[in-house]
Amino acid sequence: MPPRPLHLILAVWVLCPAMRLAALERADLPASLRPFAPEQKLVTVKLSSGDTLEGALAGEDAENIMLRRQVAGGITATRPIPRADIVSMSTADVTPIVAEKLLEFELDDERSLAAEEYAEKLALFNAFLDVAGSSAFAGDVRERRDAFAEEHRRLKAGMEKIEGEWLPPVQAAICKFEVYGKQMGILAARDDYRSNPRVRDAYDALADKRREVARNVPGIMQERVPRLVAQKQFDEAVQETISFLQFWIAEVAGSEGGARDLSTIVQEMDFDYIVRLQQQIIDAYRAAGRGDRPPPAGAAEEGMVYVPGGYFLMGRQGAEADEDEFPMHIVYVSPFLIDRHEVSNAEYREFVAFMQQTGDASVEHPDAPPLKQHASEGGKHGHLNGDRQPVVGVDWFDAYAYAAWKGKRLPTEAEWEKAARGMDARPYPWGEEDPFKLGVNYKGGREFLAREMDRQNPPLPPKPPPKRFGCGCVKEADVPPPPPTELPARTWNVDSVLPQEAAQAKADGLFEWTERPVSPYGVLHMAGNAAEWVADWYSAEYYGVSDVRDPAGPEEGEAHVVRGGSYLDGNTKALTVTRRLEPRGRHGQAGMNSRKQPYIGFRCARSLDIVAKP
Repeated sequence: MPPRPLHLILAVWVLCPAMRLAALERADLPASLRPFAPEQKLVTVKLSSGDTLEGALAGEDAENIMLRRQVAGGITATRPIPRADIVSMSTADVTPIVAEKLLEFELDDERSLAAEEYAEKLALFNAFLDVAGSSAFAGDVRERRDAFAEEHRRLKAGMEKIEGEWLPPVQAAICKFEVYGKQMGILAARDDYRSNPRVRDAYDALADKRREVARNVPGIMQERVPRLVAQKQFDEAVQETISFLQFWIAEVAGSEGGARDLSTIVQEMDFDYIVRLQQQIIDAYRAAGRGDRPPPAGAAEEGMVYVPGGYFLMGRQGAEADEDEFPMHIVYVSPFLIDRHEVSNAEYREFVAFMQQTGDASVEHPDAPPLKQHASEGGKHGHLNGDRQPVVGVDWFDAYAYAAWKGKRLPTEAEWEKAARGMDARPYPWGEEDPFKLGVNYKGGREFLAREMDRQNPPLPPKPPPKRFGCGCVKEADVPPPPPTELPARTWNVDSVLPQEAAQAKADGLFEWTERPVSPYGVLHMAGNAAEWVADWYSAEYYGVSDVRDPAGPEEGEAHVVRGGSYLDGNTKALTVTRRLEPRGRHGQAGMNSRKQPYIGFRCARSLDIVAKP
């Protein structure tokens, strides 16, 4: 609320004597406020004519007093007042005059003031309130004082006002960098840029300033982030760190790189410095108990698991700058639920039957083709269409519609990675152990399981046929070694960590297996088995510009992101929690590889606020 105009305050003050307190003279004021009051004594004179005059006492003698007062047009005039005409004379209050002077102090809309200027003005405001805190003018002076105090607090906290916006130190430096860049652009666009030495010199000076800002930012980070972490101001620490990270990628590397690419520049610097800062924040965040909190009441649903909200590290440490897992960055996700298992064929077939019977378009994505055919490609293959096997060979629109039909949605890429890796930046959902020996459903995992089955329960050799000789003798033929067990390249049941063959052998007591490679929250098959659609559009550069809180991916793209690897993969890198895949071509968009083998399925998520509703 803006201060009331002083002339209105004075009017109330004059008309309502009850609001007046004891009049303050200049001598009553502290030394700091006296320069704001007239040096001459202010008096109020009542005349026998009934008039009342106010002004400064300029002099007096036995017969007259000399009263200096304002007349028309703001002109000051001094006139004698005969003592014989004076009924009474009292000292006038200097409070409104001092208040008017103090209220002339204003904040700059565009920039912050110097710390000394804030401190000086605050001292004056407080001095006034000490002596006139109950006056009619105290409210407006207090309001102005509080505005100065708030800006002073922000300045002491390391913030700076630039172009009307208060920014923390790193973001303020970034803003300066961008301002210098704009000014350089204006100079470079001038017709005389190359011919005028003064313009060129100004451009070079701005370039030096911009480079100096960039060089100072790491030092600001080095001082500021540990302090914010120690104070448990995690939001501020994250925002400053991510601002620096994105600034460095988008601006500094670009402005300094010239013809060199980002990968070359990253190799020339200690980029892990930024990763280490982020890791410090996450470590302190977890130590403060801000990480994996238990679910609140009502955050439960059959078949789904609760994933607590909070910060975690997304992306892969050590990724090259030209890889889509670069850079590793802190992300915050709100609490949510995610399916414990991938969507099965049986579950998906219920959806297809519903759509065929009703043609309900309300669950379709707005961009989905009309009369969308939702049958899965995997359903056409006998080794992939078991009821409990995950549905595969579906496109993104299929997954979107199914999730909407269930009253759920697809997880965002950030939610999927949080559910898969938790808060400790693990490379695989279960930790760091090699997926080969855990029997994960990919080529190597199946080979290991097959050998383990043969080791525990060696296959019996076939009974050899008799070999007859010309003499009529019968001799047993040579027996070839039994063929090793081979597990076929197919999906496993969504609720099992073993293929059907191994699960049966275990049920028969012929095979022992205790490994259960699940995520920190108990989610199955986030590596191998079926790859999974998520909600986001794919962009190789998105991590460099990602929002901190609940990022939802780019606004548009050519294809959506696939996560988690699949049963068709032959290397462990495809199984990491950070691996991102952009399906390409018609077959890729339909959830198949280039050989038309279905491999992409999905699981659903639900926002916690939806779950909490009755």
